Amino acid sequence: MIDVDISTRGFPQVSLNLASIPKQLRHVIPPAILASVLVVHREARRNAPYLTGTLESSIKYKAGDDEGAVFVPINSHAGDYARRRHEDQYSRGPGTRAKGARAGRKYLERAVTDNADKIRLIFQQAAGNVRL
Repeated sequence: MIDVDISTRGFPQVSLNLASIPKQLRHVIPPAILASVLVVHREARRNAPYLTGTLESSIKYKAGDDEGAVFVPINSHAGDYARRRHEDQYSRGPGTRAKGARAGRKYLERAVTDNADKIRLIFQQAAGNVRL
């Protein structure tokens, strides 16, 4: 499975150690994770190379109480293709070129890194709406 986590592994300066988070903040973490995952999911689909559209539709997400992920299941129709298009060098075909300059390699990884500020803001706004 090709997987990009939306957790502290991607953002070491953000600690989701729930034991150390004040109880008042714990309820805002899952919605912030879901909002972040949806941002990355949408961007990954925009960034994905395009041949038939199967790769785009194979990009999935999951969000839980303390982590989320955007991924392409290895057992999906696009599993092996997804890995090759994410990791290997290749010439962009007409479908990918038609999507614009952003479409291509590292489509999952770039969906996180290109949206790091937006993801931080989601968590900051969620925490800012809590009275301590």
